[in-house]
Amino acid sequence: MLKFNSKIFLTRTEVNQQKALKFGFQPHIPKPVEPDALVNAIATLVTMSNA
Repeated sequence: MLKFNSKIFLTRTEVNQQKALKFGFQPHIPKPVEPDALVNAIATLVTMSNA
């Protein structure tokens, strides 16, 4: 089972994006979420956690 401490934050506004970055969420994906963007973000985090 994979265990890592990466988070993806989904928001509607730039203010929320700034809060997300402040609290360590990487990456930020704006709503409405594009499925390809979400899949790519998850794949990147998984790859990073296995490095």
